[in-house]
Amino acid sequence: MSSGSEGYFWLEKILQIDPSAVVVLINSYGDVQMAVKAIKAGATDFAEALGERKVAATLFSAMRLRESRDEIHTLASRTRSTTRLQNEKYADIIGSSSSMQKIFRTIDRVAHITDANVLILVKWYRAKK
Repeated sequence: MSSGSEGYFWLEKILQIDPSAVVVLINSYGDVQMAVKAIKAGATDFAEALGERKVAATLFSAMRLRESRDEIHTLASRTRSTTRLQNEKYADIIGSSSSMQKIFRTIDRVAHITDANVLILVKWYRAKK
């Protein structure tokens, strides 16, 4: 009879390589203490290899979990990129005054209406000395 320590060893190695890995430990003589230890060590689930359907359902659930985590990661990454691009869309234009903010709002408003090129003319005033 094995102590199950091999599974914990490999669980640790797998998570070192890929911390987001979905790992299911399967053991034919597991008990609640082993399951709790496995989950605390980073396993996604712990299954006893006593029923094919139970193991198949557990593996299917783990696979779906990984897909969901990957999708969340992808969407979060896209959101960060979009936010960064939105914050940088006027990075090439120098100016942050209220007048420039008004111009940026005008650009945003017009950009949603047409794909045509638009020329925005601004009358600048110089303070008298």
